[in-house]
This record gives sequence, structure tokens and C-alpha cells, in this order.
Amino acid sequence: MILTAMATIAALAVLNLRLLAWNRGQHARFARTEAMGRLRQTSAEASLTALPLSIAMSINVGFILGMVFVPGLWGVVEYLFPVAILAFVATGVLAFAQLGRFHGRIFGRGGFDMAANTSFAQVLPAFALAMVGWACRHRRRCRRWR
Repeated sequence: MILTAMATIAALAVLNLRLLAWNRGQHARFARTEAMGRLRQTSAEASLTALPLSIAMSINVGFILGMVFVPGLWGVVEYLFPVAILAFVATGVLAFAQLGRFHGRIFGRGGFDMAANTSFAQVLPAFALAMVGWACRHRRRCRRWR
């Protein structure tokens, strides 16, 4: 059962990282098109905060991989937490930059279509920031539990 769990964790981690790289490549290709310019002029721009959310979750995948596959990792965890916090801070900076651009446009020029946004799609930025912030805070708290 343990080997099955470890194999599943490894397979899902590889899938996560492979899809993150693929999605990042697709995003980079999309960013060079006119469609990205049009997206940035609509309320759907908030969907771009899925990128920092997926990066933060992939950082958590790294922690799970370390916990499962690296024996004695807890003995050097005090060296790893600052690196993880820096990664989460960088991810948070990306999220705030995207959100700042979106809010700057909405508050500066208007253009938020309330009729077109009657779903939970606009909650994604708040969820992304909450997850990045929670993960960063959780890493600091784990250090004290040791």
C-alpha cells in the first residue's frame, strides 16, 4: 500500500509539473497574440491569476515530494523554509502585479461588465492570493512546530 501511494504521488507530481510547463508555454504563446490584448480589456483578465495559483500549488508539490522521498529532510528544514518563503513571495508579487494591472484598469477607466460576470469567476484572484498567503504563512508556522 505504501509503495502504491508513493508511486501515485510520484506520477501525479510528474503530471503536475509537466502540465505546469505546458500551460506556461501555451500562456507565453498566447501572450504574443492580439487575443491577449483583447482579454486584458475585459473582466476575464481576472482569470490570469490562475498562473500564480498553479505555481504556488506546484511549490507545495515540491514539499510533498521532499517529505515522501527524501529521508531525513526534516533535519535540514530550516534551510529549506527560507527558500520556500522566497518562492511564495515571488509568486505573490506576480499575483499582485496581475491584480494591480486589472484593478488599475477597472478603477481607472471602468469597464467592468456586471451583467457578464454573474459567476464565481471573479473570486479566482481572491482565492489565488489566499492560497499563496496561506502557504507562505503555513511554512513559517511549521518551522515553529519542530
